[in-house]
Amino acid sequence: MLVRWTDEAGAQGHDLWFGHAPVMEMNLAGVNGKKYIYDHHDGPSSSRTVSYVIPFKGKFLALEFRTEGELDSAEKRVLDSFSVNP
Repeated sequence: MLVRWTDEAGAQGHDLWFGHAPVMEMNLAGVNGKKYIYDHHDGPSSSRTVSYVIPFKGKFLALEFRTEGELDSAEKRVLDSFSVNP
């Protein structure tokens, strides 16, 4: 699991969700956002990544899971309990 707080340029420069189509609208920590599923490339390898992205304090906050499929029960608990202070 990763928590990222970045702007668009930073996300593009690190092969994150920008440039990928969201799979759905969702709500994370009471804030409307988008869910992305994409392959994150890091050198010669890649990892399937599920990202829950919301706008936050002028940037984007993402809760990311490196997973091949659906979130497991522990990851779902993290997702459901995630909160932010405005």
